[in-house]
Amino acid sequence: MFNPNNVVRNNIRNLKPYSSARDEFKGEANIFLDANENSLGSPLLKWYNRYPDPMQWKIKQKLSVIKQVPVDQVFLGNGSDEPIDLLFRCFCEPGVDEVIVFPPTYGMYEVSANINNVHLSKVPLTKEFQLDLEALESAIKPHSKIIWICSPNNPTGNSIDRQDIEMVLNNFDGLVVVDEAYINFSRQKSLVTDLADYPNLVVLQTLSKAWGLAGLRVGMAFASSEIIGYLNKVKPPYNISEPVQELALKALDEIGQVNDMILQLVDARKQLEIVKKVGFSVKEDGPLEGTYTNYENLDEKLVSLHDYLKFVKYGFGRATQDAGIEIRRGAMDRAQAVQLVKLYDGRYPEEWESTYLDYYKLSIDEFHSILERHTNKVLFDFKNGRVTPKFEIK
Repeated sequence: MFNPNNVVRNNIRNLKPYSSARDEFKGEANIFLDANENSLGSPLLKWYNRYPDPMQWKIKQKLSVIKQVPVDQVFLGNGSDEPIDLLFRCFCEPGVDEVIVFPPTYGMYEVSANINNVHLSKVPLTKEFQLDLEALESAIKPHSKIIWICSPNNPTGNSIDRQDIEMVLNNFDGLVVVDEAYINFSRQKSLVTDLADYPNLVVLQTLSKAWGLAGLRVGMAFASSEIIGYLNKVKPPYNISEPVQELALKALDEIGQVNDMILQLVDARKQLEIVKKVGFSVKEDGPLEGTYTNYENLDEKLVSLHDYLKFVKYGFGRATQDAGIEIRRGAMDRAQAVQLVKLYDGRYPEEWESTYLDYYKLSIDEFHSILERHTNKVLFDFKNGRVTPKFEIK
């Protein structure tokens, strides 16, 4: 059975962490003689001359109820980037150990690996943006310590198949970190409820997305009490400021409002009632999940036609534009971008053809004539209403 004591770095296992009066004292007090706090207060209407609770117990107690996770299995960090970095520092020996990621994915895994001098192996997602389990098996080495899975994935937006994640959890002897920053927008259930079944599981979440508190920088890690204990050993003593703790506590009392915001963001029907009146059709089976599988919005049929016409006229479509953005911000490399473009750009929206004809009151021949007029003959051959590129995407 997995034991975090067997994978943690030796120096971290034996580390004696920094301790303050706030850590050791239980209860309420107005004066801490060892803290060297300014007894005259602060130059503000509210005083912040006291150090904050280093363990953020009040926030953790509220999160324990909301997430149904024991308090000692909750870690709070300065955004999710802090626990990401701490996991490297606790469990990966610099210059020796390795981690595995599945690009395109969140860029901070690689940044933290480079900062901590930890080799990072890349196992690209499949064309369907799912885990390539066969390639992963080949990538796992004796010094592989952490597998990073972003689900729902950033930047593709889709959730990773839960059975595949469970397969990894059941067959990998190191940590499996599932980054659920966008879990509130997914149909898939959070893995937080499965911590008892998987001692090697770490789940990351945040108050930045659905909770709308990106400016506060509050990230969460959920794991076994042993793993959380190591993170607490290594973190700075006061990593969450007092004003941030106060605001986070107030926000956690407003879970009803947060759920309402999530519904507004996820349920497109609530946002589309107005535009129904102007003739657009709305999906009746609810929103789809994922960035590229979900850009079929209220006027999905007409948007897909617009994107196709743009492609045959200029030789590129929406996927090319988005892939360029992801390359510039370091979320994709060129090979992954090419894969994305091949998958989505130039796809004829055949499923909506009859809808176009009915909407525009056109015959099929008239429709094909319009397509031919828009087609760039330098870039494409046109035949029977379809285009064939004269160029290769590579």
